Amino acid sequence: MGLAKDYLDALEANIGAVVRDEMDRLSAAADLIVGAQRDGRKAYEYLAGHLMPYEAAVGRRGRPEVLLPMQAEETDRLEPGDVLVMTHQYGVHESYVNVAVAAKARGARIIAIAPRSDPSEIVRSHPTGTWVGDYAEILIETHIPTGDVALQAPGGGPGSCPTSGAIQALVHWMLVCAVAERQAR
Repeated sequence: MGLAKDYLDALEANIGAVVRDEMDRLSAAADLIVGAQRDGRKAYEYLAGHLMPYEAAVGRRGRPEVLLPMQAEETDRLEPGDVLVMTHQYGVHESYVNVAVAAKARGARIIAIAPRSDPSEIVRSHPTGTWVGDYAEILIETHIPTGDVALQAPGGGPGSCPTSGAIQALVHWMLVCAVAERQAR
């Protein structure tokens, strides 16, 4: 199978790190969401990065209505105590950080699904030099490899085959399942 199997091995290792290190944070995030909903607050999701805007798109078959979708320009919907789940490949782009800044200013509690981003390796484009993790109450790390490169192209050249999209989708749906399970109790 060659590179296809190598990619699967890299993805499995990435998933293993998430399962090994993030289950307590994922559980705490689900508890935060359900607690907020019990208190009459709302839980939103702002999904960016590889695949996520399509993976959880409104109207997508199988999309549970556990989290309300939100666009970047809709942060004025947030009220104090609401929860905002955010996904992004690294959480460093200016527009993405702006959503976190606006959400925090409105009193929302943020759950970020992203890797810790080392500013010496991943450029933070926000003027403050911050990233979404600086605003998150809970960070569920995706453990993607630096540069989001799972494999090197044969014969050299740039790396390829990112794991971020698959891992973001996995963690997002794990969180949705955990919330749905708690809601059913």
